[in-house]
Amino acid sequence: EGLAPLVAADATLHDRLCFLFDACDLDGSGYISRDELFVLLHQIDVLPPEFIEPAVDMTMDQLDKDGDGVISWVEFETHYGARPAALHRLTEQLGLSVNRLTARL
Repeated sequence: EGLAPLVAADATLHDRLCFLFDACDLDGSGYISRDELFVLLHQIDVLPPEFIEPAVDMTMDQLDKDGDGVISWVEFETHYGARPAALHRLTEQLGLSVNRLTARL
């Protein structure tokens, strides 16, 4: 399977969302935690360190609709499934753009 959900011509929105959720769920728990968001934001290195915590807070406020402190698959899918531009930004920020990936092959 590999990168097929991002690069395959027949990849659906659901396929892309699943791939990105799994990429963000670093420990495989089925949820994205605040700690995982901190790690991701440090790794992608698109924000100055002083903006990481506010970005994590904003992300949790926007996506963690039930307030349990983690982002579930349903919350992730609901948010990004309705916001294609935000999904595209997330893909780019994680370095998972099709152009970047295929340029490396």
